[in-house]
Amino acid sequence: MKVYITQGASETAVEIHCTEADDRIGKLKKYTEAYGLTLSGKAGSEILIVAVNDILYFESVDGRTFIYTRDSVLETDRKLYELEEWLDRGDFYRCSKSCILNINIRNIAVFCSSAMLLPLSFVTSKILGISFSDKENPLSRPGFLLTMNQILYLTIVMWACSAKPESMVMIYAIVFAAQLLPFGWLYRSKAYSVMSVVGTVAALFSGILADAADTAFVMIICELILTVWLVTENRKQ
Repeated sequence: MKVYITQGASETAVEIHCTEADDRIGKLKKYTEAYGLTLSGKAGSEILIVAVNDILYFESVDGRTFIYTRDSVLETDRKLYELEEWLDRGDFYRCSKSCILNINIRNIAVFCSSAMLLPLSFVTSKILGISFSDKENPLSRPGFLLTMNQILYLTIVMWACSAKPESMVMIYAIVFAAQLLPFGWLYRSKAYSVMSVVGTVAALFSGILADAADTAFVMIICELILTVWLVTENRKQ
């Protein structure tokens, strides 16, 4: 891509020449428009200006709206609904009635939350008195390998976090559901096989038709159904 700079114009402007206005060009346009976009806020008696890209989240507390960055907390006169209309939805996400979150912070929170799944599984097995790994069980080793293989799938999610942050939760949900399918073969479980397909399709359509919170809710329902189904299968054996 070639870049030309022409001085002496009456105003600063960026004009994009391309063979086709694809997603990459759309993203370039969005980043160019966001460059230099600022918002003012009060810190005590002082008025400061911050770049929108440096804002972590907005929060409404007792009718007052605050801007949070890494280094400061500012108060703005704008209401959350005004900010939601003004901000780019691809970069910010209304996660609750009182908070608008930078989408990158949301994605990091999703990663941090899911990182606790394996330790929680280990602790839960200890509480319930269940053997987390049985060396005498011939299925323990392949089951463990399939579990560790899930880590490789996370590279797809890491790519999405950088290249398609607005779709990261949907892609994570699809990967999470799809990786359950081999366990259906390993344990001869209809629950794993069916819910893997159902979860993958549900994550796809909820991600396209709704927002990330709805996708998370759909996946919780799918996991609850899977859990109940697995308990029922084990009791029959």
